[in-house]
Amino acid sequence: MKPNEVRVSDSERLSCSSTKIFIDNGHGQFTPGKRSPDGQLREAFFNREIARRIVLDLQNRGYDAELLVPEDDDISLKERCWRVNSWCLLHGKQNAILVSIHVNAYGNGSERTQPHGWSIYTSRGKTAADALATCIFDAAKKYLPDMQMRTDNSDGDPDFEE
Repeated sequence: MKPNEVRVSDSERLSCSSTKIFIDNGHGQFTPGKRSPDGQLREAFFNREIARRIVLDLQNRGYDAELLVPEDDDISLKERCWRVNSWCLLHGKQNAILVSIHVNAYGNGSERTQPHGWSIYTSRGKTAADALATCIFDAAKKYLPDMQMRTDNSDGDPDFEE
């Protein structure tokens, strides 16, 4: 097994025979402000590489996964929602998972500092996304025990809600 590679047993695997997994790379290359404090790291380029690797890995594991935004241009949130919702109208929203990748800059305004931790955000209220987020947190605790996780258990589950 490679460093940081996660192995999930068949019993832990999400049943995705009819589920489409959309991976959204967050922002386009010209989205204002989406860069490190020193301007050297642009979120769009970093996110696209992460998103492409996730899609490839999921496909190699037999999942139906695709990039929501294969273009390098800035695609509006409205358009992104339209793409997923159009698919859901044909196939059912219960058969879709959307994961949007974001890498937040961390600094004091003029320089980068040491970032740490990760988190998951879902929509407000109790939804199927809460259960999926909890599964991801549980798997991360098991397979990535040294990774710091930021959680918000105020509503009974570890995800933040916005």
